[in-house]
Amino acid sequence: MAAGDDTTSPELWRCDPDELGELLQEKEKAVRLLQVEVLDIVAAIHRRNVGKTLGHRNTLGMLQDLLRLSPTEASRRYKRALNLCPSQALTGETLAPTLSIASHAMRRGELADSQIDTIVGVVNRLPARVTIKDREEAEASLVEHAKRYTAPGLAKVGRRIHDHLDPDGPAPSEHENETPRRELSLHTGTDGRLNFTGSFDGETGTLFSEILSPLAKPRPAENGTLISGQCPNATGTRSRKP
Repeated sequence: MAAGDDTTSPELWRCDPDELGELLQEKEKAVRLLQVEVLDIVAAIHRRNVGKTLGHRNTLGMLQDLLRLSPTEASRRYKRALNLCPSQALTGETLAPTLSIASHAMRRGELADSQIDTIVGVVNRLPARVTIKDREEAEASLVEHAKRYTAPGLAKVGRRIHDHLDPDGPAPSEHENETPRRELSLHTGTDGRLNFTGSFDGETGTLFSEILSPLAKPRPAENGTLISGQCPNATGTRSRKP
């Protein structure tokens, strides 16, 4: 960059490496704080239904039309605004953001967009049965880890949080309970061995185990020793050598 090309920034070619690093962080924080202002505007547009008032399909359509955003990027900004910006009650009272801990960190310029999206996704996927206290602690943990981890690292933290708060995973829907899931895939190898994988509901799984249990009993080898079977018994464990 030639001297005098930019009147608002220092002559970058004269900066030493440490200065360039500090300048990068400074400008990135400034960009993030400006993005917060944009999200606050998006939240206001949503609350007041401005998109339709101005002839757009909705708020998402307005973001795409006015800012030339892709549907994906428009959706991301919309979700950030809904979760991290204050809302308004019907009485006119200002309500705290849904994710207030992450909102405070965002307004300090501490979170990258990808980190925000990861935190929003992890917390919103927690089942309704998780208590408010546990949800807040999960959010706080993610924000704290964001000081050290990028979005992929936060996603791993999120999976550990889900494993802890929701170890059994999502409960089956009424439709799934009414229509038990039964899947069985069979494949015969070149050596003639039959390989199979599958997934059964509880009742079918128990029946399947009972059918295969006899195959799991120890059988004599040619030298007279016992060889354990390789099929799971009714309890889901494998037979062992005595």
